[in-house]
Amino acid sequence: MGEVFFGLTPGGRPVAVKLIHQVHATNPEFRRRFQSEIEAARKVNGLHTAGVVDADPAAEPPWMVTAFIAGPSLERALAEHGPFPDATLRVLGAGIAEALEAIHEAGLIHRDLKPSNILLGADGPRVIDFGIARATDASQATAMAGTPGFMSPEILTGESLTPAADIFAFGLVLAHAAGVRPFGEGPQPALSYRIVHQEPSLTGLEHGLGEIIGRCLAKDPAERPTPAELLQELAPPMLGGSWLPAPVQTMIDQQAPRMPSATPQNAADVDSEGPGLGTPAPAVPERVADVGPPNPGQDGPRNSPPARPRKPAPANPQRPREMAGPPATQRSRSGGLQGREWQFRVLSLLAIVVLVPSLAMLITGAAEGVQRVQGGCSLFAARANAAEAAGPTAPVRAACGESNSAAEILLGVLGLGIGVSLAVGARNRRRP
Repeated sequence: MGEVFFGLTPGGRPVAVKLIHQVHATNPEFRRRFQSEIEAARKVNGLHTAGVVDADPAAEPPWMVTAFIAGPSLERALAEHGPFPDATLRVLGAGIAEALEAIHEAGLIHRDLKPSNILLGADGPRVIDFGIARATDASQATAMAGTPGFMSPEILTGESLTPAADIFAFGLVLAHAAGVRPFGEGPQPALSYRIVHQEPSLTGLEHGLGEIIGRCLAKDPAERPTPAELLQELAPPMLGGSWLPAPVQTMIDQQAPRMPSATPQNAADVDSEGPGLGTPAPAVPERVADVGPPNPGQDGPRNSPPARPRKPAPANPQRPREMAGPPATQRSRSGGLQGREWQFRVLSLLAIVVLVPSLAMLITGAAEGVQRVQGGCSLFAARANAAEAAGPTAPVRAACGESNSAAEILLGVLGLGIGVSLAVGARNRRRP
């Protein structure tokens, strides 16, 4: 139906902003139905739904803002990590059933319940896109509401719909999450024929779960259980940890939004009349993903790692396709690292220049102390050596040797201290 963007409310809360594709927006009947369905969707307050924050069916293009769920779609999680274990399936089924109960109590039928319309949050599943599938009935882009492989027999045969149509899709979704295809796979016409005329094959499902799914897939809508009955049968025990397998929980942890710092520059990027109750238009952030491609038989990704929002342009806004950190921040960090490396090299060189002669002086001074008894003088005692050649007395020779060795040792100690300080400073500059 459109494109989904990550956005922020004026108060800084993350939201999902959906912009409707132009092929729907040009249809007056679509706008009329979209408005009526949005008004009903505002009444849905289930814990396992992504509630509608605001919408404007009359805008160009029409838009809708819902709560942001940090987590992958069920479709993506299954594609990357395979079927779920039975314990996870029961939590998943109970959460979806609770969401359908809230949707049906608001007078809505989802009409397009499928794995890509179910997001996996850390605290349970969330059903999205309820209340807008009916609007596509008026569009020339699709022949019927729903997605092949997840439609009830009454949708395929064109009969009037009841909330039980969502229960049939619920059974297909839960079986899909278990790695079972009740009606097999193949081309859309063949799959639709089996859904209408053949009984499901539930081989491979745990007995209790298979019995529940089998009742959901009854051909007669009146024989299917209600969401309240499903919730009672699937209600999981109290869980001490994550309800999802570890690899899927990791996907959720990686997708948690990283909010920009609250600087004046960031604040200016968010429209003061951004998504919020009663506002005329939402801020349009960088694109996250297409809701669905033009082909009605395919599903597109839903949520992706978020990006910073941008204010919308008056017409044909340019939407960046790559998400990267602020270049200024990257340049600042790079420049800082280069400066520290330069300081490290200079201080290291100075330390070497000071330490080498200082150690030499210490060694020379110590050696001269030993040589004093033999009448030797240090390398600084040229005059004393000349005096010695003329026949100096013993006290003169002793004073010469003692004076020069003490001076060399003192200079060596001072130089050693300076060199060590320079070396420590260089090491500190080397640290990240």
